[in-house]
Amino acid sequence: MKAFPLISIVIPVYNAGPYVAEAVASAVNQSYANIEIICVDDCSNDNSSAVLRDLEREHEKVSVISLSVNRGASAARNVGINRARGEFILPLDADDYIERDYCKIAMDVFATNPSVSVVYARCRKFNDQSAWDWDLPEYSKEEMMGGNCVHVCGFFRKVDWTRFGGYDERLVALEDYDFWLYFTEEESIFYRIEDRLFCYRQHASHDSVTASFKKDRFRENTATLQVYLNHKDLFRDYFANIDLPEVDCYVKRILLNFLGLFVIVEKKRKYTCRYRKVYISILGLPFVGLARSGSKIEFFLLGLKVYKNSRAV
Repeated sequence: MKAFPLISIVIPVYNAGPYVAEAVASAVNQSYANIEIICVDDCSNDNSSAVLRDLEREHEKVSVISLSVNRGASAARNVGINRARGEFILPLDADDYIERDYCKIAMDVFATNPSVSVVYARCRKFNDQSAWDWDLPEYSKEEMMGGNCVHVCGFFRKVDWTRFGGYDERLVALEDYDFWLYFTEEESIFYRIEDRLFCYRQHASHDSVTASFKKDRFRENTATLQVYLNHKDLFRDYFANIDLPEVDCYVKRILLNFLGLFVIVEKKRKYTCRYRKVYISILGLPFVGLARSGSKIEFFLLGLKVYKNSRAV
């Protein structure tokens, strides 16, 4: 590996006008010098385009690609990575940011451990009022088979992106999980930096139990099924020797039968979510579900809320 290989930081942007300047600034101000920053405007209809053009004029490391139609985060990342000249890629969402030494520390890891395929850091969540630690479990095959434990902002080589065919543009959710599973299939080495160098913005809508079901139930169910179909041999082989009824739900949050027709998804407080939800879907369609957050409990049938109750804490 070259002493200072080029890193391409790829930022897909859709209606992120209030946030993207902070994301770009965090990339521009890296202590590691050999970087390029590629922003892909995914046909935003706010002021993102104007903000990006100003950033491009202000910083020589920043370039902007504008898409004529909205294609989604997966496609926008793929467009940016395809244009990238760097040996290493770092995806960064337009409303998040990275700490100053993230690139430098990651490149030190790759230089010291050339067999490593993915480098990522521990992270924090933040909003307009506060910030707090986001304690995802460290990568292991066991954790990954139960659900994604590696955030999107991890370093990988462009040659691997090319081999795997990039991000699946059919997915409007879980595309990063799907991409990391290709590395899992090859028993690749993931390295976690213990410093918290990635900061993930927690939008207010994520705190709402009802909002999460209304907006995400169909998208997440269908995406879960597609991820399974993309990696069915991996899931089949892994779960073949496990007694599924006895599996710890904290570890195996996604249980799949071998035909991929029946899906149970469970999310708990483990990832500092403010709610837990359990629902069953058939062929990606929500059938019955339960959501709980603090003193509230809600039941859903065929994706519709049928009962809500507030309980004493």
